[in-house]
Amino acid sequence: MHRYWTHTLGEEGGRYTLTLYDDLFVIDMHDCPSAKLVHHSGRVKPFEKYCEHCRWLYPPLIREFGYEVDYDIISCEKGRCRMTVRKKGSHVGTS
Repeated sequence: MHRYWTHTLGEEGGRYTLTLYDDLFVIDMHDCPSAKLVHHSGRVKPFEKYCEHCRWLYPPLIREFGYEVDYDIISCEKGRCRMTVRKKGSHVGTS
């Protein structure tokens, strides 16, 4: 999981923090380039629920690999969200 997310987030070029713990990791996206493009480029009319696609795409896929996921949109317009991924059955959490 760590290798996938560092590669994927690095390719996207967003500003993020990935924090590792023993039984979980947390991705804090501070500046998502996709959300920024949608909300600030002027190319398209901003869609206020654009960031919802991540909620429906990533957690179900991650759960298939035996993990639990919490996904929180902090500000779609600012491209800020948090995803907490933990091993199934772990009760440790930060969000």
